[in-house]
Amino acid sequence: MAFILATTEVHKVPDTIVSRCQVFNFRKVPDSEMVSRLEDICKSENLAYDPAALGIIAKISEGCVRDAVKYIDQVSILGEVNEAHVTKFLGVASESGIKDFLGHIKNKDREQLFAAITTLVQQGVDLQNFAKQVLMYLDAHLFEDMDFLIYVSHAFTEILNNLRYYPYPAIAYKVVLHKYTGETAAVTVSAPVAAPVAPVVTPAPAAAPVTPPVSAPIASGNNDNTSLWEQVLSRIDRESLQKSLKDHSTVSKIEENTVFVTVINKFTQAALEKQENKAYIE
Repeated sequence: MAFILATTEVHKVPDTIVSRCQVFNFRKVPDSEMVSRLEDICKSENLAYDPAALGIIAKISEGCVRDAVKYIDQVSILGEVNEAHVTKFLGVASESGIKDFLGHIKNKDREQLFAAITTLVQQGVDLQNFAKQVLMYLDAHLFEDMDFLIYVSHAFTEILNNLRYYPYPAIAYKVVLHKYTGETAAVTVSAPVAAPVAPVVTPAPAAAPVTPPVSAPIASGNNDNTSLWEQVLSRIDRESLQKSLKDHSTVSKIEENTVFVTVINKFTQAALEKQENKAYIE
């Protein structure tokens, strides 16, 4: 007697089972073949379709015909299988939308970029899937503008890593892309960091002397704002404060002995404005 096991997640099968089986790995169906198959299905079912919409479905199916057919079945409930219905029902973006989004990043147009993020949310696009779509697009078009697309791939990899920390994913996009576009946010808090200042500590009886948290001055000749802020953060030994500032703040500019810190999260702003924390950072 023989048993046939089929799975798309062979890594979840126990090694004791795999070692006793003859394993056959089937390749994923190429997008061109997938689109051709979906066209045949639409014609046989008398479904009106848009080839561009079938292309989107082929990409998000990642070579799995079963998933692609399921998506066609779901979208067909709305009528014609077109880009608008695919976006609405499956929460994915069109390729033209991805191109426009990348154009805003390349032009460092923060206003249009943030407006595009809001539009994606309003259209019901899943922002986690959108990040994956962008990475797939970058991979397919890498040689068209290699330096820029590799640069953007780092941003979207960071976004994917950060999404689990944000109950509202749009903020994760804005925090990361704000940094990669080099724009200045509206909320600023000034804090001098020209020299280390020991925090005010009320000594307890018989207590050991308190060592200031900043042990050495930061080089003032460094014009790299990001590098300067990273030096400051590396010397903060309060883990929660350090993480909050690292994830939600950056240096926008330096004037004389004043550093202007940009914060995007209101909680981080409140923490930075707290006199105890400000003295600690100084």
